[in-house]
Amino acid sequence: TSIIGNTGSIGVVPKLNNPSVVTDAWITTFGDIAGMKTAWDDAPVEVVRFDSAGNLYSGLIASTQDYNYYYATVVKQNANGVILWQKSISNTYLDGQGFTVISSLTVDSQDNVIVASSSDGSSYGPNIITKMNGVTGATIWQSVDDSTSEPYDVCTDPSNDVYVVNGQGRIIKYNGSTGAIIWASGFTDFTWEYNTVVSTGTHILASRAYDSHVDAYGYDGTYLWSYECGFDLNCVTWDGTDWYALGRWGELMKVSGADNT
Repeated sequence: TSIIGNTGSIGVVPKLNNPSVVTDAWITTFGDIAGMKTAWDDAPVEVVRFDSAGNLYSGLIASTQDYNYYYATVVKQNANGVILWQKSISNTYLDGQGFTVISSLTVDSQDNVIVASSSDGSSYGPNIITKMNGVTGATIWQSVDDSTSEPYDVCTDPSNDVYVVNGQGRIIKYNGSTGAIIWASGFTDFTWEYNTVVSTGTHILASRAYDSHVDAYGYDGTYLWSYECGFDLNCVTWDGTDWYALGRWGELMKVSGADNT
């Protein structure tokens, strides 16, 4: 059994061979990779995901050597910790300051990587959704939307279409092949923020930040139902059979099945 996670400090990702013994199989510190540095001394790796071959993708914020520019950065490593590639998402859309922040990433069924990031030195917008080739890191497509707030999370459905939730309580669906927006749903008046989104195989679940509800939407954008958990939510996740809601103060709820029954 192996587990991998971030340490909450200077961009360090350890792999533990056996969680009960807690011995490192390897450890990587992203302090100076490909001419870049971690952006801040307390900047953690924001997100880690795996592909079907056991490679891992770490999303972090890196800077140029002079610290003048900051970029949302993805680093791919194999199961032995060897860095295979590193790619950054620069800002050429608004102020040209080269300031981008990574929110989340996911890996689709074809082992390509979809990154949710934002750019703008002041307001952390617009949405910059980037699909990368998992083998090379090359950009397959990129969608930029400056009409809405920064993205918080991203997932894909069985057809590899992409879903992003943001701070306006919106869910946006992108064509997985082209990056074109298919639909946008959710709230339109900033009533709630969505902080996480997962796909169950039949629909998507989105958790409301600072609220107790998990909302379900069909892959066509239809609002299906809402489930009140009774505590403020940090995230919702799905294990293939049941879904789980994690609260801001340590609460954990399991709901059997993909529905709200």
